[in-house]
Amino acid sequence: MKNEFPSDIIVSGPYYRSSCPYGTFTTLHRREWYINRNLSPKKRKTPIEKILGTTCLGCIIKFDNRRDYAINQLYPRTAFPSLKKAIQFLITNEGKLVFCT
Repeated sequence: MKNEFPSDIIVSGPYYRSSCPYGTFTTLHRREWYINRNLSPKKRKTPIEKILGTTCLGCIIKFDNRRDYAINQLYPRTAFPSLKKAIQFLITNEGKLVFCT
C-alpha cells in the first residue's frame, strides 16, 4: 500500500482496539488506521505541526463484525468498501470535512 498514494501520505496501522460501552463486557472489536500528511516547513502553522512535521487527515476504522471501512467521527457517516477508497476520500477532501468530537 506504500506506493499507491502520494509520497507525502503516511498510513499507520492497523491498531487493534476494543470498547466496553455496556459495562465490563468487551465488545466492538475494531481495527484503526491513521492517515497523516508530511508538511513542508513553510506549511507548518500550529505548534504541534512544527514539532511533528505532519498533520492528521483522519482515522479510518473497521469493526470486526462489518465489511465496510468508516471514517471515525465524520458527520454524516461515510463508509467505503475498501481501505484504499477511504484513504483516497480523505486525501481528496482534505480541509473540507466536518468532524464531530
